[in-house]
Amino acid sequence: MTFGNRIKEFRKKLNLSQQELAKHLNMQPQALARYEKDKVKPSIELAKKLTDLFNINLNWLLTGKGEMFLNQPKIAGIVNSVIGQVGENEGTINQQNITIGNKNTTTIQNQSNEDKIIQELIQSFNQLPPEMQEYYLHLIKAEAAKYRYEQKKFKEKR
Repeated sequence: MTFGNRIKEFRKKLNLSQQELAKHLNMQPQALARYEKDKVKPSIELAKKLTDLFNINLNWLLTGKGEMFLNQPKIAGIVNSVIGQVGENEGTINQQNITIGNKNTTTIQNQSNEDKIIQELIQSFNQLPPEMQEYYLHLIKAEAAKYRYEQKKFKEKR
């Protein structure tokens, strides 16, 4: 399997179109298509963007060896990031540590509707088998990156 095949495989695993992935990478969809068809050799910058944005295992991306994604990203960091965003909008939130699988994270004592959604998300996530957790986590990260990109474009138009 080639580098281009691996980009395509990863893109499809996250259910992204070429256009969506190209947006995340700040490139034209035609350029991404050339990479996927191995018509253009990838730069180290492209490989770094893919690993940074999507937690792809660089060794897998370059050689096809190992797992597609690095060890499952810390869900605690993502949850804490979301909690921090809620806190910015609604004032200070009291937090306490809880465990998700074998990961420590934070729960909220003063529960707003957003807080309850976060806890429900964590509980549902924890009930999934590890391979599905990895899949959905990467899918959520891809959607979040897409959302940030669209928000950035919207602000630039103003």
